[in-house]
Amino acid sequence: RLYAAVQAADRAKSEFVGIVAHDLKVPMASILGYADLTLMDGDLNEQHTRYINRIRDTVKRMEVLVSDLADISRIESGHFSMNAMRVSIADIVRDLRESMMTQIRAREHQYVEQIAPDLPDLRTDYYRLLQVLTNLISNAVKYTPKGGTITFSAYRADADGVPRVGFSIEDTGIGLSNEAIRKLGTKFWRAEDEFTRSQPGTGLGFAITRSLVEQMGSQIEIESTVGKGSKFSFSVAAMLPISGAVT
Repeated sequence: RLYAAVQAADRAKSEFVGIVAHDLKVPMASILGYADLTLMDGDLNEQHTRYINRIRDTVKRMEVLVSDLADISRIESGHFSMNAMRVSIADIVRDLRESMMTQIRAREHQYVEQIAPDLPDLRTDYYRLLQVLTNLISNAVKYTPKGGTITFSAYRADADGVPRVGFSIEDTGIGLSNEAIRKLGTKFWRAEDEFTRSQPGTGLGFAITRSLVEQMGSQIEIESTVGKGSKFSFSVAAMLPISGAVT
């Protein structure tokens, strides 16, 4: 009975967080909209323009936090679902590159793509897969000192006769200790050192990413060496060939 009560309280908490996160989106969108209109007006001096841009940057960081809270609440309350569809590797590679390039260039990183030829289409949730890859690359960018290398790979990773495509993100960053790897994915946990404390984040991103990958029927594998970098890998089911199709 006590366990059931605790579970019910936890679900209620998750639902409450989800409602609050949803309700915060409207005022944040309004603030961002008025900030954009103010910038478009053009009648601002340099100092005021800088202030408005700081407001925009702060609201955008809040949007990420609210989105993370909404995702984690849906996952924990059991209201989360994946929308499986046919996903082209070429589309994922292109959209991922376009969404991350500004952040990568700002840190002066080298971005390397290693995409195996003739990879099959996937059967998964396109937007959630893009979210997973974006989160992993964003972490690699944040925790790799300026001028490092981020490598994104896609390759065949068939298992037990089932066609799958593997993805990996490898960096030349600060790396993770064995203890940090064990704790990674715990909600709100962040490594406590001078470099990581200087990076923005809530400690929710990887917990959400891990849950999404599990929803895709996979696990995130982590290889890391402190001071040398990390590699995060997982796989996604490919579209099964149509029976009797000519190849």
